[in-house]
Amino acid sequence: MTLMGASLFYGATIGAALVAVLASFFQRAGKTQRYLIMSAFLVLMLAIGRWMYVNSDGLSSILVARKIINFTGCWLWFFIFLFIAEYTRYRIHKMTLVFSICLCTFNSVVTFLLHIKGVFYKDYAYTIRGNLPYFEKASYCIPAYPYFVAEFLFLFSALFLIILFMVRFHKIRMQINVLTALVIAIPSAAYIVEFIVKPEVSTVPLASAISVILMAVTVRVSQAYDMETIVKDIAVESQDAAVILVSDSRYFIAANETAFSLLPELQKAVPWMVLSDISERLAGFFARKDDEITINQRIYAPQFRNVEKNRHPIDALWLLDVTERAKHQQLMATYRKDLETEVSIKTESLVKTEERLAETLTQTVTALMSMVDAKDRYTSGHSFRVALYAKEISRRLGKAKAEQDAIYVTSLLHDVGKIHVPDDIINKPGKLTKEEFELMKLHPITGYIMLSSITSIPAVLTGARWHHERYDGRGYPDGLSGEDIPEISRIIAVADSYDAMSSRRSYRAVLPQATVRREIEANRGAQFDPKIADVMLEMIDEDKYYDMRQHDDDMIGDILILNDSSGKERISDMMRGDKKFAVREIWSIAELYELEPSKLSKTALIIDMDSNPGLRIEDIRKKCPTLSIICVTSERSFAVFKDCIDKGADNCLVRPFLKDSLVESVAVILHKSASHLSWTKGNVSAWSLGWM
Repeated sequence: MTLMGASLFYGATIGAALVAVLASFFQRAGKTQRYLIMSAFLVLMLAIGRWMYVNSDGLSSILVARKIINFTGCWLWFFIFLFIAEYTRYRIHKMTLVFSICLCTFNSVVTFLLHIKGVFYKDYAYTIRGNLPYFEKASYCIPAYPYFVAEFLFLFSALFLIILFMVRFHKIRMQINVLTALVIAIPSAAYIVEFIVKPEVSTVPLASAISVILMAVTVRVSQAYDMETIVKDIAVESQDAAVILVSDSRYFIAANETAFSLLPELQKAVPWMVLSDISERLAGFFARKDDEITINQRIYAPQFRNVEKNRHPIDALWLLDVTERAKHQQLMATYRKDLETEVSIKTESLVKTEERLAETLTQTVTALMSMVDAKDRYTSGHSFRVALYAKEISRRLGKAKAEQDAIYVTSLLHDVGKIHVPDDIINKPGKLTKEEFELMKLHPITGYIMLSSITSIPAVLTGARWHHERYDGRGYPDGLSGEDIPEISRIIAVADSYDAMSSRRSYRAVLPQATVRREIEANRGAQFDPKIADVMLEMIDEDKYYDMRQHDDDMIGDILILNDSSGKERISDMMRGDKKFAVREIWSIAELYELEPSKLSKTALIIDMDSNPGLRIEDIRKKCPTLSIICVTSERSFAVFKDCIDKGADNCLVRPFLKDSLVESVAVILHKSASHLSWTKGNVSAWSLGWM
């Protein structure tokens, strides 16, 4: 090829590289755009380096061109690899990233020293081959080999990620798969051809430019935008409120469109401009932090948030327009003054009555739930977990909040009939006999009868009676099948079976997640409604760390024993044998107050009143409202019992008593506390249930 032809070819390559740069600029801001821009600029440098190479007129100019070419080789494939990793959602380990940057940096230093013989090349010379300048070089030196290792390492890593992506997502649009394959195939082919044929003119720059253009097209076609940036844009720009960001309480950073419209002085603001130079009024907002601000006869409520970004403290100011709210409040204040005092008192009384009624109904449900859970120590928390799973299934099925709440309460009470099943059958550490199983099968009917008086939530009857029916009609107690089984019962059936497998039993541990998933999938359409089973499978697949299960540390709770120094009947000796409690002795109330308050909701404090005379239980109750308190005394007096209860104790036991009495008392109290906490976590409203 002639020198003119080579120059024109590389000139066209430079043009293609410029197109790649422009294409990357028109992408949405984010990581993919940053990697695209860097790759495009490096391709442009590579094309310029090749053009300089064929137009060099001596050793010094060809050395400069060679350095530019080698420098781009250090970094180009690294940024293409980063782009492909981001596009294919592959998370690069931090140490791998640090190693790659160090390797590229080392290669860059070696490249800039390649004019020194013995660093990159053992020897080199400027010659003419055919009609074109040629850089004649001897064999490579040891520092040059990491350069080639890095180049091929990033090339094959990128190739591996694309192959892995295409294998995993082969069902996506063919257009995207083809573009993704061409991104890596075109420059790889150019490298292979150059390595085998050694043409006079390198096609690698042009291939790389085409690859970057295809990368930009791939991003556009697949809409692979940076999600974090888009969400932030939507969240900020959709705000009706004005939002202004300031650093160190004095430097302007940014503002949304609402803020620019509201405060005209922001039109002259640029990032890192001093607030007082923009406007004294704006600086005053952040200095005074007023409760209300009046702008253009409108009232705004400023809200401040403090965050830290890249070690810079950032103040965010929201200006919420509360003019209409202020007018309404003023109108309501005037109206309230005109109301008669008697009406106000009656209204307050009615609200309190409704709240007491709602609380009573809540306590009734949680009391029933705690009774069921207390029956079976191995499945502690079963009703609560089933309720959570069933509520999430109903949410994913598109149910309204009221329906979700009804399903939650129904699930809490679905096993209430087990109260009438003997404990030795419920806790039997092996397979039930036919007679025992027939007795166990009565609990749905028993629960149905027990709950028949609850008319405010009809669904509890449905859930209690038919949660053991099978989709194929082989369930009990009535042998219903298909959609003849009420939907709420079909939902609870899936949630109940899932928790049974993901909970401990007296004869086995929690089953592996893969085993549970196989069982749900295998019984889809047989035991379970296929649609509901699919939702459960979706929840399992999203539960990457198997959080939906009964955990090994799910004990009934912790037990603290205060100053247990009685002679014959030491409480600590009686409690240590039960593996469902974590028992610890403390010697002063100060040790109790040092514990984290959030942990006290599953903790019972046993106070030996014989060893702790004069202890003020009411002070403990005031400081630890969620703590369960049990008093033990040798005094057989109703007055002593009543005094303990009145001061805040949950129970008072009189010596002598058996170990089982103490264990059962602690278990029931902790189950009751856990049940009330479960209701709170379920976020169920008495009003949405129709109780109020």
